[in-house]
Amino acid sequence: MNGARVLPLFVLITGECLGAASGAADPTVEECRSRTAVLLREGRIEAATEAASSCVVEARRSGATGTDLALALNDLGTLYHDADRLAEADRAYAEAIRIWKGQDGSGSYLLALLRNMAGLRFAQGRYTEAERLYREAERSGMALFAKATPEIADVWNGLAEVYFSSGRLQQARELSRRALIAFQADGQQARAGVSLFILSKVAWQQGARREAELLMRAAVAAWEISPGKEHQTYASGLASLAVCLSSRHPEEADGLFRQALSILEARLGEKHRYVASVMLQYGRHLEAHGHKNDGKNLKRRAELVLSSLNPQYQPDQTIDMMTLRQ
Repeated sequence: MNGARVLPLFVLITGECLGAASGAADPTVEECRSRTAVLLREGRIEAATEAASSCVVEARRSGATGTDLALALNDLGTLYHDADRLAEADRAYAEAIRIWKGQDGSGSYLLALLRNMAGLRFAQGRYTEAERLYREAERSGMALFAKATPEIADVWNGLAEVYFSSGRLQQARELSRRALIAFQADGQQARAGVSLFILSKVAWQQGARREAELLMRAAVAAWEISPGKEHQTYASGLASLAVCLSSRHPEEADGLFRQALSILEARLGEKHRYVASVMLQYGRHLEAHGHKNDGKNLKRRAELVLSSLNPQYQPDQTIDMMTLRQ
């Protein structure tokens, strides 16, 4: 199932999901961050990025508290991250981490941000660093919470992705199962879809193709409800299910590839690496089923997009974790 992966890259940190910040929030910065979140939910990615950048400028201008500035930097970093502006995301995350590590009462925020930075390192193929950051986030979460929470389970899924990509399949399976149990116990079915997805990839890699298909269908069913049929998470699941079905049910796979590409292009644009990744898979599918010219043309389009991007970054699909919170 190479090239059609779903990865929880980032989380916008809100008081609703992690608890109130220590100290009074600057009202102007808080309003700006709320506007960013609304734009993101509406799928207006460029406008959300501009708003997040304005939040950072406003936080610096107004001399806002360290927590306010760090939250604004994290928001901006997440949006840079999902837009493949990884160097800019790195700088934003790093500054936010420096701020939070110097403040009391910021443990929940630091947990989320460490996971964000770990996801960035994973996207860069720097698996050792990603594992170290995920482990640091796990320790932070265990110190904060008395039980396995969805926030800790998010970290376990991230670690499972690292283990999967570095060939440690049994460890990946064990961690994603732990995460799945935690999500289901908390009623977080959409986020449980991430665990199901990872378990599907592990099963596929181990040759259990029927099990992989069933797990993938369960993940897609969860994401159809939330975040919904127009979101890139759902489209990523469709594309991955199409890979599962390509050899045995080529007609169903063809329809799934088309549906996934339509959603991804509408959401992310034609020249995004996630779109190109699915396009490449679809091209291979077409070639394998007697449509060699169409397949070659599609692969050529995908390769042109991918060649224009930094080759160190991994072609993973993304999940906006904020939209998966119930």
